[in-house]
Amino acid sequence: MINSLSVHGFRSLYGLEVPELGRFNIVVGPGNSGKTNFLEAVFLSCSSGDPQLLHKALNFRRILADILTPKEIVGHLDLCWSIGLKEASFTIGCKWDGQLRQNRYERSLSKGDIPLVTKNESSPGAKSEIVQLGDEEAELRNAIAVYGVETSTQEEPSLSGKMIVTDTKIAFKKAGVPNLPAFYVAPFPSGLSHSLAPKWSDVEDRSEGEPITELMKTLDAGIQGIRIASDELGHASVQVHHKELGRLPLEVMGSGFGKALAIACHLVSARNGVLVIDEIDASLHIGAQSTLIGFILQAAARHNVQLFMATHSLETLDTFLEKFEDVSELWGGPQDLRVIQLSRVKNQTSAKVVDADMARELRDDLGLDLRRAV
Repeated sequence: MINSLSVHGFRSLYGLEVPELGRFNIVVGPGNSGKTNFLEAVFLSCSSGDPQLLHKALNFRRILADILTPKEIVGHLDLCWSIGLKEASFTIGCKWDGQLRQNRYERSLSKGDIPLVTKNESSPGAKSEIVQLGDEEAELRNAIAVYGVETSTQEEPSLSGKMIVTDTKIAFKKAGVPNLPAFYVAPFPSGLSHSLAPKWSDVEDRSEGEPITELMKTLDAGIQGIRIASDELGHASVQVHHKELGRLPLEVMGSGFGKALAIACHLVSARNGVLVIDEIDASLHIGAQSTLIGFILQAAARHNVQLFMATHSLETLDTFLEKFEDVSELWGGPQDLRVIQLSRVKNQTSAKVVDADMARELRDDLGLDLRRAV
C-alpha cells in the first residue's frame, strides 16, 4: 500500500506533499488543479523507474502513438516536465508499506544526452546489471523486450529496467527493485475488445467471471454472457452475448458499458496492487454509477486493491461516501477512505486530506462542496 506521496516538477505538480493516503482515495478539485497529473504520478510511483511507463503515462491522454522507437520516446518526454518551469529533473516519491521509493527522472542539457531514471532509493544495495547496445533499431527493440519490463506475476513481481538513451547508444540497468502491480483506467478507454481479452481470461481463471457478468446485467438486462473470441486475423477479442442483439463486439455496447467492464476486470488484475481510475463519472449514468461504486468497494476489499479515483461530480462523491459507509466493515474504518482536495496557487500545488467521517460531516452537516477549498 502507498502510504504517502510527494511530487516535485511533474507536469503542473510542484512541491506537492500528501503525507496520509488511505486504501481508497478520491481526488477532487477545480479544473486544472492537477487531478489527472496526481493520478499519473501515483501510477509512476508504483514502478522502479521504467522510462517506458513515462511513455505509457503520456498515452493515457492519447498524446503519443502506441509504437515509438526509444529515441522517439525520449524526444517526447518533455511533456512530463513541469509546465512553465525549466527543471532538469522531476521526482516522484512515495512510501510503500513504510519503505521509501523515490524515482528521479533527469535530463542532461549538454550534448543532447538525455539520461532517464538515474536514481532510485527504494532498494539500496540491490545488485545491478549493465547492458550496452548499439543503435540498430532491431537491436534496441529486442533489448526493450528483454530488459525493459518483464512479465509480472502475483507470486514474483517483475524487475523493471533503467534506460539511458543518447545519440549513439542505449544502456539498460536492471536495478533489482520490484514493481507494485498497477493499472490505469482512462476517462474514455479505447480498443477494449482486444485490450481486455487477456484480462477477461484472467478474470475467468480466477472464477470472477460470474459476479462481473451479474454486474453488467444490472446495466443491461439483455446481457447473457461475456466471451473471448478470435477475429479473422486470429486476434483475441471480447464479445458480448445479448438476448436481443446476438453476439457483439464490446465497443458496440457503448462507452459507459465498456468502461464499467474495464474497471471490473482491472480490479482483478490489480490484486495486491493499485488501481487508478480517472473521471469515473465520465460516460456513466448516475444510476449505473451507484451500482458500479458498490461493486468497486467490495471487489477492491476482496482483492486487496488500493484505489485512486478522480471525479468532477459532487453526486459521485456523495455516492462514494454513502456506499463506503455500507461496506466500511470490509475496509477497516473511516481512515481507509480519504478525500484529497487539490488546489494551485501560482506554481505550488497543495493538498488537503480528510477521512470519511470528516467528509460526511462537511457534506451532511455543513453542506459544503468538497470540490472547492474548505
